[in-house]
Amino acid sequence: KRRQLSPKNIRSATTMPRPSTAGSMLESTEKEKIVVWDVKCTTSHLVTSSDGEERAIATLTALKALEDGHVDLALLAEPSYPDHFKSYLVSIDPFQVAFPTGHRFENQSSIQLSDLDQEYYINRSLCEFPRYFAEQTGGEVIKPEGVRDGPHRITNEVVAQIMIRRGHGVAVIPESLVVLQGLKTRALVRPSINRRIALVALADSPLNQRLQSNDIPAVSRGKD
Repeated sequence: KRRQLSPKNIRSATTMPRPSTAGSMLESTEKEKIVVWDVKCTTSHLVTSSDGEERAIATLTALKALEDGHVDLALLAEPSYPDHFKSYLVSIDPFQVAFPTGHRFENQSSIQLSDLDQEYYINRSLCEFPRYFAEQTGGEVIKPEGVRDGPHRITNEVVAQIMIRRGHGVAVIPESLVVLQGLKTRALVRPSINRRIALVALADSPLNQRLQSNDIPAVSRGKD
């Protein structure tokens, strides 16, 4: 019988040490343990990895844990991964614009990227948005003349959302990461950009062979 992975058969692990970075260990409840690293990226730092891509330290730590055999799978949300990894799509996570109650954006059903001109912008410095923007549009996020950065580069997601809710600025944020009550959001359009949440495994691992046999759709790679 083919083995199916689903949220229903995954629970918090108690037999593995909790990582010191922004992440947590999960495992399946079936007979054999499948250890999954869930990178939450609530706080970390961006670095340039060996493949030339900019990634959060938490993501690099998860990839290293895969290489070292400490975990079997990692739940990540980068646009692409080094060639010796294979990724399997879990969900599509659209980017939205977050803003405080009473902001002018409340009167709009959606928000264009150009609508952020003249707004204070909360720089969520770990966000994958610039990398997904480059992948999905072939362009580069360039701050238009007149757009003002907020007073801080924020590496903690909750802190960033508190600042937005208190009226210090607006931000582009994935839909799944909106965690604070009172934070308002609208769909980002022109362009509409989505990030991909995926399970990542070593391409040559036995588990990856089993995942392929289960016909789980692999994430399509962006432009190289």
